[in-house]
Amino acid sequence: MRRLSALIALPMTVSTLLVAPASTAAAACAYGCDGRDPIATGCAADARTVASAPVMSSQYPYGIRYGTINLRWSPSCQANWGQLVLTNPNNPGHWFRTIWIERWYGTSGVGWTRNEFTFSGTGSPIWGNMLYAPQCARAGVYMQVSGASPWDQADGTTVAAC
Repeated sequence: MRRLSALIALPMTVSTLLVAPASTAAAACAYGCDGRDPIATGCAADARTVASAPVMSSQYPYGIRYGTINLRWSPSCQANWGQLVLTNPNNPGHWFRTIWIERWYGTSGVGWTRNEFTFSGTGSPIWGNMLYAPQCARAGVYMQVSGASPWDQADGTTVAAC
């Protein structure tokens, strides 16, 4: 009978683990964070915005603001990612929005290492994947804003946060 109760308890334990909420912050994942979703990993739970920049048209007509790019930081995961908040989240043309994140390798002389995430759906905010950044990081976006060829584009880059 003990074997039967152990077999019954195991599936309940596994199902409990599968439905546990991801609302608590995850532990530091170092380079294991690279390319991972901050929401799915739980890293977004303790995240804060450390830098922001406007996303503006970079071709004529100049000066149109399309949103804000935020550099997000999770202290528990020691990782950063970009978050795009659009003034108009509709995207009927399914145009691309590419969010990038870069980390600095100042001591090795390599410079910036980039990770990009492209999305062509609707909604806001849109976030990119994480990048472990023990020194400095910055985020940016470039996005298509019309169906013209070549397409009109808007972009923005945050300052580096160290």
